[in-house]
Amino acid sequence: MNILNTRRLVTAGLMLTLAVPSSAMAHRGHHHGHPHFRQRGVPCHALEAGRTPARFTADQVSALKAACTTRDAAIKQANDTFKSDTASARATFQAAIAPLKADIKAARQARRSACSADRSSQACMDARSAYRTTLKTDLPQIREAFRTYKQAVRPAAKTRNEAIRAALSAFRQAVKAALS
Repeated sequence: MNILNTRRLVTAGLMLTLAVPSSAMAHRGHHHGHPHFRQRGVPCHALEAGRTPARFTADQVSALKAACTTRDAAIKQANDTFKSDTASARATFQAAIAPLKADIKAARQARRSACSADRSSQACMDARSAYRTTLKTDLPQIREAFRTYKQAVRPAAKTRNEAIRAALSAFRQAVKAALS
């Protein structure tokens, strides 16, 4: 019995040893968060917390902090503008799908309550049929409302993305200027 447990532990250890490098390679060194907002070599959050690399001078640190603050403000402004520009389209979308979602939820609840006692009863079969019918009629309407919402939001999203790209480009140039 003891040899069997040892063998299992060794096998598990070998599997972990083989799995860790392959999972690290799958990420290619990137984080799961938004890597396009993080610039390698300039950890803005560390600079703001007062942790500065020893290789930077005080002038470089202040220039990097200013670049980080400017970038963050520009991204926040772009996102806020996007939210305000698309608020009416989002409200219209939410208003369009709210009754459809309520219908689906009511049909699902009716199916659940009808089938909770006996899944082979006629009431349960009728509730299932009604639920499927509700899905067939409401889901295409929800998809169409979402397509309309996407079309309405597309110009604002394009403007936001351009503003974010410009902010990141300006940030990279400011970092180059500060570190050179």
